Amino acid sequence: MTLQADGVTLRLGAVQVLKDVSLQLAAGTVTALVGPNGAGKSSLLRVLSGEIASRQVFMDSRPLAEVGIRDLARRRSVMTQSTSMAFDFLVAEVLAMGWVGGAQELGTVALNEVARDCRVDHLLERRFNTLSGGERQRVQFARCRLQIWCRNDSGPGSRYLLLDEPTSSLDLDHELLVLRQARRVSAENVGVLVVLHEPQPGGPIRGSGGASGQRRDGRVGPP
Repeated sequence: MTLQADGVTLRLGAVQVLKDVSLQLAAGTVTALVGPNGAGKSSLLRVLSGEIASRQVFMDSRPLAEVGIRDLARRRSVMTQSTSMAFDFLVAEVLAMGWVGGAQELGTVALNEVARDCRVDHLLERRFNTLSGGERQRVQFARCRLQIWCRNDSGPGSRYLLLDEPTSSLDLDHELLVLRQARRVSAENVGVLVVLHEPQPGGPIRGSGGASGQRRDGRVGPP
């Protein structure tokens, strides 16, 4: 079971952002996409998520464009680099926006579990817009985790968590927390893609998919 890009080429205006790029994200693994600013990492993530339409992206061998919106929401979750809130929601309300798993009672159980695991349970009654940048980032990570949460492998099958620089505003302790949680989630039949600027030798994602980079030949793999 994979989320796969097969020879993706992307132009945004006059700029060619991606050229013949291929990537295979397997369920149950963590893959790090590493590179400098402007390398096209976030653009590739947007293509993989379906935000930018492409006929060259497949979820479990099925064209991503043919996957229904509700099914896609349950199986693919995306954390972007930044998220603004126009309204003054509580953190608990922001997290609840990620619940698409059915019964509200189960959603409450899942929300509390994820909030505790991500160490944002003490923030639930805070206003999102009053949080620090790092706190907001952790809340958004928790929301994405909640979106694809399931109990005892009772979910919709393989799932995918796409994280665009999820640790950019975090101190070292919380950076390690997020990356360890990403690795933990992968054990639940979830393929995790983490966009980073720098590889982290010996870090929490080592040995669980490894670090990858976009090479000059357009393939994604060891640089």
